[in-house]
Amino acid sequence: MKWSILPNLLCIFRILVVLPIAFAMLDGQYEFAFTLVFIGGLTDWIDGFLSRRFGWGSRLGSILDPIADKIFIVSVFMLMAWEQWLPLWVAMFVVARELVIVPGAMAYHTFIGEYEMQPSFVSKLNTAFQIILILLTFAVSLWQFFPEWVLFATIYLMLLTTVLSGVHYVLSWGNRAVQERKKLKENGS
Repeated sequence: MKWSILPNLLCIFRILVVLPIAFAMLDGQYEFAFTLVFIGGLTDWIDGFLSRRFGWGSRLGSILDPIADKIFIVSVFMLMAWEQWLPLWVAMFVVARELVIVPGAMAYHTFIGEYEMQPSFVSKLNTAFQIILILLTFAVSLWQFFPEWVLFATIYLMLLTTVLSGVHYVLSWGNRAVQERKKLKENGS
């Protein structure tokens, strides 16, 4: 096995762990679900570190990583809303961002051309706040480790980065699309 495929395997793990998390949460095995969520969140950091540190990034990984993040994070947020640990509107906010970004990326690919999926700094920050909020919600709901105001503050920080990253993607990819269209017109004339 080439070690360079390890980041992709971690992404696949993050996708596959969603089902056991769902079963554990719906069965009331919250500590086990927390452990799986913690490991899943950790794999996001590890695969990114390995890709950057050792140059193990790949085209497949650049596509697989954001897909794994979206499946993992959206699923866990929906489960937390189902369990009433977080308000449904918080989960729907997370889903709404993805409903803007994913079709936008598909439209760009369809009408403009192939692109490299590179997360922006604000998007990485958003993912970090989402995972922190998920883990913090477990900690508050199960063990009351933190006062609720910490949870509410984290919710609003996550919402802020969600809006900022969504707007950033729309503006930057919209600008790229306009520039690519201009190039195509100039080359076609």
